[in-house]
Amino acid sequence: MKHAIGVLALLCATGSAGAAGWQLAEPVEGGPPAEARIRGEAVFGRARLPAELALSCRADAPPATTTVRLIGRPGGFDLAPFEGADGVGRHGRLASYAVGRARFVPARVGGAALDADVFGLSFALPAREAAALLDARQLRFRLKPAKGRAAPLEARFDLPYDSAPLRRALQGCGV
Repeated sequence: MKHAIGVLALLCATGSAGAAGWQLAEPVEGGPPAEARIRGEAVFGRARLPAELALSCRADAPPATTTVRLIGRPGGFDLAPFEGADGVGRHGRLASYAVGRARFVPARVGGAALDADVFGLSFALPAREAAALLDARQLRFRLKPAKGRAAPLEARFDLPYDSAPLRRALQGCGV
């Protein structure tokens, strides 16, 4: 019993007992709103690459802006067709997401190269799903290729129990 309590205490202290915590970027005067971020992983075929989920909300634009940032390039998955205001993700139903254990919901997605090695895929998250994230333990994102029948690119984000930073970032959405 003593040993089990010690192991549990060690796991909690090192953060291994649950998902990593939300990182909160506070807004600055005239800048973007508060943004909550958490790390995850994207998978395409055998390739695995780090990913980041970022959520923010502006009071004058209620749906939460949700961005999946791919850190590195998934070899063999062409992201170029998703880039820009008229990218294929804005017109088709190639992207979807699932909050917690819910089924996948289609989303219109727009893409942009954010850095030499970072590509962001953004979509609107309705208030109901944004609120569900506060109690959910996972968000999954799926993106089908623009051409061909290859497997989709999938990203998974394990969410921590402490959702206070996320609540702060989404407060403009009424969450």
